[in-house]
Amino acid sequence: MHFRLMVLGVLVLAGTAHAQSFGPATYALRDTWTFSDGRTIQVAKVEENGVQMAGILRTCPDCIYHYDKNLTVLNVTHPDGKPIDLTQHGFIPLGGEWKFYDFPLEAKKTWRITPQGWFRGTPIKYTIDINVLAYEDVKTKAGTFKAFKIHRAWTVHGRSGDSRWTDETWFSPDVKFLVRFTTTSSAPGIQNFELVSYTVK
Repeated sequence: MHFRLMVLGVLVLAGTAHAQSFGPATYALRDTWTFSDGRTIQVAKVEENGVQMAGILRTCPDCIYHYDKNLTVLNVTHPDGKPIDLTQHGFIPLGGEWKFYDFPLEAKKTWRITPQGWFRGTPIKYTIDINVLAYEDVKTKAGTFKAFKIHRAWTVHGRSGDSRWTDETWFSPDVKFLVRFTTTSSAPGIQNFELVSYTVK
């Protein structure tokens, strides 16, 4: 009896540990997420070393984000493969240094990135400290999910000095994507949003 309880305890702990360590996700063609800010994001192509998604860029819904397996943005193109004109769009986090997710995700995990992004074609340097605060329930219009709560502290190194803000995302293993986003930024085009519906395989 004592042995059975020990085995049961080990299995429970193993299941808990598995639930609190995740990624990277495995995507399928046409996995789809619709958000309260009006965007619908869909997997356009699955590749050996990454995934392509459409619907992320508000100023070009058909444009394709090319991600590696860790959801780092490697490129942004038009559907025909031609590069976008960076001067025609706002913030674009482009390049291998944009590691918003450091898989496997685990509570209390921290990392820092110091990437260069683009705003209307102008290169801008950032420092972003990222901390996985918890693995918790989060309520959205699409339902309640277990998700990793990720806090990001941004510093933008501009010509007239630094500016700072924070945001938080909740990434759900069951949904394979973020399900909620909140921010303290007052920049145009940045707003809170949450998942409204989704379809994943």
